[in-house]
Formats: sequence, C-alpha cells, structure tokens
Amino acid sequence: MTEESRAQGCLLGLACGDALGRPVEFKSASQIKSQHGKVIEMLANGTHGQPAGTITDDTEMALCIAESLVDKRGFDPSDVGNRFVDWLESDPFDIGLMTRDAVSHIRKGRPWDEAGVDVWESRPEGSNAGNGSVMRCAPHAIAFRHFDDELIHVSRLSSSITHADPRCQWGCVILNRTLANLIRGESDPLQKALGGIYDAPDELTTALKHVQKAIDGEVDQSRFEAKLKHSGYVVDSLQAGLYYGLTADSAESAIVQAVNEGDDADTVGAIAGAVAGARFGAKAIPNRWTEEIDEARRLKQLAKQLLSIRLKIPGKKHATLDDSSIVFKERTIEGPTYIPISEFQRAGIGHRPHPAPHRSIRTEYHDLTPATATMLDWEQRAYAVESGRTKNYKSSIPGPKGGRSKRQMVAVPQYSSVDSFDELPKVDQQRIEHDSQEAAEALIRACTAFTAIRHPITELETEAIGIDRMDPIAGATRVFLSPLGDLSGSLLGRNVCNGYDSPDEIEALLEGEDIGQVLVRNPNKVHSAVRNSQEVMSGAAAILDYVTNIRASQRTANLASYGQETTMEELRNQARQMVGELHVMYESLRRVAVRHPEVDYAEWRKMSSAYC
Repeated sequence: MTEESRAQGCLLGLACGDALGRPVEFKSASQIKSQHGKVIEMLANGTHGQPAGTITDDTEMALCIAESLVDKRGFDPSDVGNRFVDWLESDPFDIGLMTRDAVSHIRKGRPWDEAGVDVWESRPEGSNAGNGSVMRCAPHAIAFRHFDDELIHVSRLSSSITHADPRCQWGCVILNRTLANLIRGESDPLQKALGGIYDAPDELTTALKHVQKAIDGEVDQSRFEAKLKHSGYVVDSLQAGLYYGLTADSAESAIVQAVNEGDDADTVGAIAGAVAGARFGAKAIPNRWTEEIDEARRLKQLAKQLLSIRLKIPGKKHATLDDSSIVFKERTIEGPTYIPISEFQRAGIGHRPHPAPHRSIRTEYHDLTPATATMLDWEQRAYAVESGRTKNYKSSIPGPKGGRSKRQMVAVPQYSSVDSFDELPKVDQQRIEHDSQEAAEALIRACTAFTAIRHPITELETEAIGIDRMDPIAGATRVFLSPLGDLSGSLLGRNVCNGYDSPDEIEALLEGEDIGQVLVRNPNKVHSAVRNSQEVMSGAAAILDYVTNIRASQRTANLASYGQETTMEELRNQARQMVGELHVMYESLRRVAVRHPEVDYAEWRKMSSAYC
C-alpha cells in the first residue's frame, strides 16, 4: 500500500467518521439503537438538522489546516488562526465552546499564541481540555510524517491556538505520531508514538497505554470496551478513537463501532476514521460514504499535496564547511521548515572550537544554488542560536505560554519554497533587503569614486595634470558614462552619473532614500544589471589601467600648484575604489539572485555565465 493511499485514507476516514456521527451526536448508544438500529449509512437530519453526508467542525477545521500547510508550504500559525476566523465568520452550525471563544479572541486582535491560553486559563478543570484540537490535527501527520521533532513541535503549537491544555497538546502529538507511523507503514504505531513522551501528562499516557495493552492482549478487550467513554474530554475521545481505529478488522467497522456508541459520536468517529483510514488506505473507505460527502475529492487532493510539499537541502548525504566544523544531514523538509538545533554539530580540536560558519565559508556565490544558499544560511542561524549570540532565529513560532519544550528549533530560510518576496518570513525578507541595500550603496560609492576621477578632468580641461583632451583616460571616462548610467538607472531607479556632478552632489542626490527597495521590489533589475555588467566592468578596468600606467612625468604632477587639491595618486585611489565597489555590488547582486524568490535563477546563471 502506498503512502498516498494511506494519507488519503486518513483524511477521508476522518470526514466519514465525522459525517456518519453528526446526526447522532449527543445521543446515547441505547437511543441510537432504538431510533436507527445500527447506523451504517449517511443519515439526514438528526442532530443539527443537516443533509446526509454533511461534515462538521471536525473536518472543516482540518481543511483549514491542510489548506494552510499547502498554501504556505509549511506551518504558519497566524495563517491557520486567520483561516479559523474566516470559518467562524461563515457561521458554522457546529462549533465547540473553547474553539468559539479562542477564535473570537483572535478575531478581536488577540495574538494566536495567547488566545487559546487565555481561554484555557479562564476555564475551571472539567471544561478546559476538550477534544477540539485532536479532531482536526491529522493534516500535520501527513506533512511531517518523516520528521518526528518537527511533528511534536508543530502539533503542540497548532493545538494551543484554541486548546492550550497540556493534555490537548500532547494528545495531538500522540495521535499525529500514530498516524505518521501508519502512513509510513510502521508496525506497532501507538507503542512507538508513546515512546519518549516524557513531558506528556500522566493521565493521558496512562489511558493510552491501556489501549496498547488491549491491542497486545494483555487485558480483556470486552471488559476494556465496556469501560470506554465517548465524551468530549480529550482523554476519553482519544482513548476510544485510537482503540477502535487500531483494533477493528476494517475501516468501515472502526467508524461504525465508534459512531454507534454515541455521545460525542462525530469526533470519536473522526478520530477512529483517521486512524483506520491511515491503517487500511483510501480504497477501504466505502464509496457509498464518500459519494455523499461533497468535500471528498478536495480531501483526496489535499492529502496528495501534503505529501509533496518539498524543500530539499542539500542535494547530497551531508555537507561540511571547509573547516569540517559543521555537519548538516541530508533531509527533505516535507511540510514545515523547522529543524531541531540538535542537527547542528560543532566539532573541536582539543579545547579550541572551530570558527563560526560566517568566518569559514569559502564558497563563491556564483557557485551557490538556492538550495545550498538555504543550507548555509540555516547553519549560520543555528550557530548563532547554539552559541547564545542571538535568539532571533530560535523558532519563529513561539511556544505557548506556560509550555515547556526541550527542543530548540531553528527556522529554515524559505527562499526556494515560496513564489513571491511578500510570502517570505520577515527574517528572510530582511536578508534579501540587506543584500539589496548593500548592492545599491556599493554602486553609489562606485559612482562617487568615478565622479571624483571625472570631475577634476572636466573642470580643468585636463591641462593641469598633463592630460590632453584626446588622451585615452579622458575618452575612457566619457565612454564609461553610458554603461554606468544604465546600471545606476536599473538598480537605483535613476541615472546618477551625468559626468558633471561632484561626488558630494551625487551623495546628496540620494540621501534619505530607501534605495535598496528598488531592487527588492523590482527583481528583474538583477537581470538588467547582468546585461550591463560586462561593459561596466571592462570600462572601470580601462580607467584604472590608464590612471595607474600614466606617464612617469605625469605621476608627480600636483594639482595644488593650480589651485586644486587633487593629485594623480588620489585619482588612482579613486579608480581602485571604483573597481572594488563594483565587485562588491556584483557579489551583493549574486546574493540577491540566489535568494530572491521572484528572480529566475536559471536565467540568472545563464546570463551570468555569458556576460561575466
């Protein structure tokens, strides 16, 4: 059985359990039996008075999460919270009390990581640990199925948007780990899911260990089933749903058994259905059920998309910096883009650690790809967090108030995984903005240096320093005006090199302007700069050559005797600075090209190879 079948079965099973249980929600098992015999078909009316096959908040909120994961190519809790708000404003016929209160807080402007905590803290024990987050969490298990650290981290955070109680958070963790194990085809999925969960509440883990004992035959299953509760309390719902999903002979029987026990029938049915669907696959979900559910096709497509959210870094088994100080293991980030800092390893020789990454990276930027640039940036961020130099990169998703997490997570840059600059996280935008600003400022410094060469030549008509009007250096500066003007027009939005302004006038011209934003908001300017680069670099080199190799008799000429303060040595220094700044500019453009999501990198490499 394929992962795709299991993933689709998971979401379809969730929806079928939800829709089958919706008409009999809040009814007792005896009431269901007296009114319907045994519910095995989608029923109309009943609780909430909806048509047959209608899903409830269980599936609707799971859809919000799944679509956010796909659209954002990872877990964005603010986006999930906003989608919950949109859903609330659609006036759903079924919504839990804690969910309604938390989402209402978000709608009023409360941050996502405080809204759920506020609701939890305001409620007394007995009404503060509902099943409203475990019912919807399955999409995370699909996206994070191969990465346990990330799955634990995001499951807790996603729960805390509306349900911050540790029993709810860790309930999502254990259910999602179980589902991930099933989707990967692992044996003993629940037993493995319970392993290493040391911070989970004892009440929750004890209840679920009893499920494992029932699976293993260590307790009498009939007696165990008789003691199961089907309330909206997260421990009860999860215990029952996992038991039915993991012990039934088929996906259909798991859902039917869960639903016909009544009480919170739709949510226990949804949990059992998600587990059984991941266990038996999509083909095991009865067609007569899925045909009644309008969202079935959408769910299948989302499951497929969740499996294929992909950011590869790097494209080999491991990558080391040239001092061998850091090893970054090969992995594919499927879904969220957070990596535990434990994957950052610092090696040492004796008592002396190796240098920080930013001091040891030797890779030339023209050899980087978006994937390797992502890897290197992550290593630098991980080093900064691990060494205690900053907390800025330590999981851009803050943990819920009062929660404890021993795993430090560092965000992976998303240069390659979004379509536009505005979709990038703020920290990734700031990196590109910095390089864009540096490129613009380097170009201004190059223009200023050029003007410091051109201006005295223009002012003195060349005689004062022994340069004839037809001397090559005078001609070179005139010729250089055109390509340098084109380049400044592209990157700065205006031509700042007309050949007559003084250096001070050029600096004053752009003072106070956010020149870096021209490049950030117009990434096609990067390509324009490449087209101009060969002529600009050639012209700058020619000027430097002329100034450096001017006749020996002219080298000692001093403009001070003519009432000027410029010397030939100063002109040579300006020429060297001009060439150096153009190289700084171009290297900054390379850094922008390799990271800006709107730059066609393949085209950049092609043009860069042709022109440079």
